[in-house]
Order: sequence, then C-alpha cells, then structure tokens
Amino acid sequence: MRTLRPRGWFRLALAGAALCLVPLALSAQDGKPVEPAQKLEQVKTSFEERRNAIYKELRAAETDEDRAGLFEELKAIQKQAVLDMRALAEAAAGTEVAAEAWTFVLGNAPDIGNNELAGKAFDTLLSQHLTSPVWQGLSGMFAYLADGTLSAEKFEKGMTTLMEKSPQKGVQAGAMFALGKVWAERADLGKEAEGKALLKRVLKDYAGVKEAADSVAEAEGTLFALENLKVGMPCPDFEASDENGVKFKLSEYKGKVVLIDFWGFW
Repeated sequence: MRTLRPRGWFRLALAGAALCLVPLALSAQDGKPVEPAQKLEQVKTSFEERRNAIYKELRAAETDEDRAGLFEELKAIQKQAVLDMRALAEAAAGTEVAAEAWTFVLGNAPDIGNNELAGKAFDTLLSQHLTSPVWQGLSGMFAYLADGTLSAEKFEKGMTTLMEKSPQKGVQAGAMFALGKVWAERADLGKEAEGKALLKRVLKDYAGVKEAADSVAEAEGTLFALENLKVGMPCPDFEASDENGVKFKLSEYKGKVVLIDFWGFW
C-alpha cells in the first residue's frame, strides 16, 4: 500500500475517523437534503479523522500482526471513501464539486489497486473539467501517473492536452515537466532527446511564473541529474558538515573509496 509513503509532489487529502464506515448516503440534518458541497466535506473530513486515528494506533502498535490489521482497516476506509467520492462525482456531474471528487478518486484509487477507476477519473477531469482550478493542485503529481496508474498512451495524450489547452500556466508547466521527465528518464520509450527538449522549454517558457515555480525547479534538477549523475560520470563536488560540525568537500577525498548516504525524515 502506498498510502503511508510520502510522494514528495503532492498528497491528496484522505479523509476519515469513527470506527464504522460512513457511506455517501449521509443523513440530512433537520430534515433538509444535504447539498453536494456539504457531502464532499463530510466524506473528506470523516476519512481524514479515521486515517489519523489509525496512524496514531500504528505508532503505538507493538506487533506485526497488529500493524497488518491496521493497514487492512486503513485500506478498507480508503476504498469506501473512493467509492463515496465516485458516487458523489457522478451525482454532481459537471460541477466543481464533481471536479474535486474526481480529484480525490484519481489520487487514491491507485492505492487500493484500482487503476481503471483512476483512469476514468483522469478522463472525466480532462473532458468535463479542463479549466477547473483543481488541476493546479494536481500538477505536482502528473509524473507519478505514468508509474502504472495510466497507460503510456493515455499519459502522453493527457499531458499534451493539458500543455496545449489548459488556461493555467502552472498546469501547462506541470504537464510539460511531467512528460519531459518521463520521456527523458525512460530509455524504453526512445524519446530521451524529446524529453530533455521539453524540460528545457519549461525553464525557458515559465521562468519567473509564480504558479510554475515548482515545475521550473523540478525541471532544473532533473536536467542536472540527467547530465551529471549517470553511472561512470565524476560525482559533482559539494560541501557538507561531518558529525562534529566540521565542514568538508567531497573533492578532498578524491582517490579514496567514499560511501555517500543521503537520508532524512518525513
């Protein structure tokens, strides 16, 4: 399950708490029907609370058996929320509520092993909500959609559509970066040159665009890695501090065997 692994680009808000699952057919208050926007917030909030409660239990779990049971419970809660959001999106078709619900489905359906539903969410967002502001929030996750969620053909077509037709510069840049990164890094696609060209376009066309700042920085870093961090290349020099706070440069160890261990907390 990928739910607990940080992706670094974007993490859709999962929602939930309470010990039992809450289906979309939420009870109306004071006999009044629940509006779609209210349903959306109820599902998201409920799921966030459940998820956080399980995270707390996971931190306190003492056995692998307990942890496994909690992971299964988390997956069941996530699956219910995805189904609820799909039902809400279909009931509120064409509205911004539907766009937000499909966004949730796109981000979470892969985690429960339903890439087909994620593909449906992506297609619906493209066809019915191309100008929606939800795309700006999605732009940081575009490259990950090529990691098994969408087929290569669907991914390429979708990113091209967003590059050419989205009215939002941040979305255009995000799609251009994602397509360029995937093409440049996946040798099996045979499009390394085209990928690098797209990454360079991101730097050229979106420099100074506030909404595209993350994509510009990602493109710059990806190009640097492609051109300087391949097997057989000299490692770029850098400065760091040892455990005693003493600064050193990698170049000072030239000619010696060096193990570099990068790590961190999330």
